[in-house]
Amino acid sequence: MSSAKRTRTAITVLSILFLLTVAGTFVAASVYFEFHFFPNTYIGYDDISCKTPEEIENRYERQIRNYNLALVLRDKKVERISAEDIGLKPEYGNALREALDNQHGYAFILSLFKKTVLDDVPVELDEEQYAVTLAGLECFDKANEIAPVDAHIEYVNGTYVIIDEVMGNTLNREKTEEVIREAILSLRKEIDLDKYECYVNPEVTAEDTTILQAANEANEYLLTNVQYGSGGKVVKLDSDRIVDFIKLDDKGWLVLDDEGHPVIKDEEIDKFVALLQSTYDTYKNNQIFHTSYGKDVTVRNGGIGYMVDAKAEKEAVYTALKEKTVEQREPVFSRRAYSSGKYQYGNSYIEVNLTAQHVFVYIKGSKVFETDCVTGSVSRGTTTRVGMFTIKYKQKNATLRGDNYTSFVYFWMPFDGGIGLHDATWRNYFGGSIYKTSGSHGCVNLPYAAAEKIYGVAYAGMPVIVYELAGTEKQADSASGN
Repeated sequence: MSSAKRTRTAITVLSILFLLTVAGTFVAASVYFEFHFFPNTYIGYDDISCKTPEEIENRYERQIRNYNLALVLRDKKVERISAEDIGLKPEYGNALREALDNQHGYAFILSLFKKTVLDDVPVELDEEQYAVTLAGLECFDKANEIAPVDAHIEYVNGTYVIIDEVMGNTLNREKTEEVIREAILSLRKEIDLDKYECYVNPEVTAEDTTILQAANEANEYLLTNVQYGSGGKVVKLDSDRIVDFIKLDDKGWLVLDDEGHPVIKDEEIDKFVALLQSTYDTYKNNQIFHTSYGKDVTVRNGGIGYMVDAKAEKEAVYTALKEKTVEQREPVFSRRAYSSGKYQYGNSYIEVNLTAQHVFVYIKGSKVFETDCVTGSVSRGTTTRVGMFTIKYKQKNATLRGDNYTSFVYFWMPFDGGIGLHDATWRNYFGGSIYKTSGSHGCVNLPYAAAEKIYGVAYAGMPVIVYELAGTEKQADSASGN
């Protein structure tokens, strides 16, 4: 036999032997994987490649028997739950054998190129033991519980400061029990309850934009500084008062509205405006009048003085807070006196001394005229009222009507309802004590020429001050009149 022929024969024999070996190996592997799981097969993260169901069951029985779950708490403390605590045991049933039956031994080569993951090892726990064990955990003990506290704003040493949130350690019990159960049934060794969001957290943290803006806004309100001044009286709207405007709850926390702004207590603004009214309102107060006789008298006020416009001033306060206003100003007045200070009737007025039965007229601080008069009757009970009034209007050729009388006058200047200054051409005498028995129905009767003179300088709104002053009486002849 030639050398070439021997070579071809050897190659043929070797090829046959190789094929037989491969075929034998394939058949042997196929038979092997009828009883063992394919390579690249896992239960969860556990590699069970080339294991029989019996081997796997034995491994997990040992693993479950020694199972221990570590619960990592928020404070990094650890509580443990053992298999014995919860009556944990495997419950395979036919799961592993059915999984093995579903693989065909001859397809083992395909497993080299793909990963197969079976369901987790079926285990069961004793529900009664599980409930008792969880109830006994320190993290579930109410006595150890620290409730979460929202970040909030408090007023501290003259400023609004953000108080950091308290995370606490209160667990969402329902979620925590679910997370623990899932971990146990998956035979996990450790779970961090914080990472699994098992804790009840504060709803507001110190980093929230809303709370940062609210603190800044509240502190900006405190920058407002308005100094009111009128009549020598000073009221300040500054931080000491503004803190009363800004609402805090029962815990001393700043209250925010739905849009995250500090809440201003409307009722406190009203109180402040009421303070301005009580300080600066004078139109209802008795007024001091400096008489032509050099003495001061106090008379009832009929409307001369200052009146704070409550609505407008309230709006001004809100505007000042919003704009952080720093200024000195008067309150917003809806009515103003003719002059500020002690004497608020100004320097143009008509003065009526009931005791002296005399009238003075002042224009811009100078006395321009004076005359005797006759005022309301004492005996008939129609005396002229003491007070500080203003002329309502003036009219020529008026007819005055009252109970049982009608009087025509040339010059009519009412100042107190139906009471006014006018000429009384039916009288021949004025002054003295005529008014006591033969006085008017309440008006100030004047000689024609005097009434004409006063009418010429009087104007609507001109103050009329009516008063009594002992020691200024004058005697004159009596004559009847209206």
